[in-house]
Amino acid sequence: ATWGNPAGHTVLTLTGLGSHTSIELNFLLAVIDSWDGNNATWGPDFFNVWVDGTSLFHETLSNYSGNPQTYGGTPITYGTNRAVSGWNDSAYDMALTFPHTAGSLQIEWFASGKGWQGGNDESWALDNVEVVMHGAPIPEPASVLLLGIGLLGCGIAGAVRRRKK
Repeated sequence: ATWGNPAGHTVLTLTGLGSHTSIELNFLLAVIDSWDGNNATWGPDFFNVWVDGTSLFHETLSNYSGNPQTYGGTPITYGTNRAVSGWNDSAYDMALTFPHTAGSLQIEWFASGKGWQGGNDESWALDNVEVVMHGAPIPEPASVLLLGIGLLGCGIAGAVRRRKK
């Protein structure tokens, strides 16, 4: 139940990452209570994901079919009361993939928007957060060439030794 607009950020910082070319970020997003999407009076209500200080995801979400949202993903559940508040709730399996090569990663999740009320009226939750690194580098051609020359050298040295006997 984060207050403020924008709401306080939930931050995950990872350091000491190995070689990679992209990151796949997976999580379950629960959109709890009266999110109003693009409603002209009560919205917009945005959910945001920033990576290393740059916006990766900025979409409106709604728990009511009469209030459109910009996010087009299919919810696991939509507009049903899953919490005890009496308001509708929704849940989404989120999967975001982006280029990334740095040895550290900072992910921030937060809500914002003119209509964002936070606290007991609009809230959100994360579960099953997974960060997957992809694209471990393949040895560069120069390294493969050096390996080949080294193996060839061993073969030539062995052949020369056999002839001298």
